[in-house]
Amino acid sequence: MSIQIRQAMGKIADIWTEMMEKRGGLKDSLSSWMKFVVFLHESILHDAEVAGRIASEAQSYRQVIKSALIRETARYELFLKEYALARLSPLTAHKMAELEEKVQDCLTKTKLLLATIKREFGNALGRQLQDQAWLDENFVQPLNTIIDAWSALKPKIRGPFYQEVSVTEMEQIAKALRSGREGYQFANRGHAYQCPNGHTYFIGDCGGARQTSRCPECNAAIGGDNYQLSAGNSRAAAMEEIFGRLGAERSPWAWGADA
Repeated sequence: MSIQIRQAMGKIADIWTEMMEKRGGLKDSLSSWMKFVVFLHESILHDAEVAGRIASEAQSYRQVIKSALIRETARYELFLKEYALARLSPLTAHKMAELEEKVQDCLTKTKLLLATIKREFGNALGRQLQDQAWLDENFVQPLNTIIDAWSALKPKIRGPFYQEVSVTEMEQIAKALRSGREGYQFANRGHAYQCPNGHTYFIGDCGGARQTSRCPECNAAIGGDNYQLSAGNSRAAAMEEIFGRLGAERSPWAWGADA
């Protein structure tokens, strides 16, 4: 079964699991569906590792890079599902520490992978502008999104349970907002923010904070006044990275310069 088919099956299972949770589904049924999604991501991770080794032996550098991105995406998605599965039962202090350690380990290894690929395969592909542009678009930018997601995840392990948004889901949200299907058409970056507890929200129009509200997930203060964010709010770096990959221009406004 192809990786693409398994990714699609995982997405369908995610939707079904979410519906069951909202309807108060039995824990045993939720656990079974989550274990199925874990199995799918484990198989994707395994096959991407095998494909990467084969491509490396054949010195097919672009395939090595594509396989590495599929592998790291699967690793992140797999952790989210394992985390959700673990939260079906009360977490012990030992388990929370174990999860935090795994997030830090994955974050460190992903950063190392980025540096390694840029150094080794950047040289192998050559210094031609089109090769460097391909590497940036097809690996560096997407992997930076995953790095941002790992970074944002670690402080949430001990907080209230919140089902993390996957990289695929973030891309779908960004595409919808970019297309105008949701009533917006974000031509520029600088619209995505996070509340003090890490929940993502968006500011329309110019993207500047001009009023305060409450996070629908945790009730923390969001937004701000006079284009200054409320205390504890920050830029949603992973989402802004995706907007950039989809073609959003840099914000022309001072408060969006870091987006």
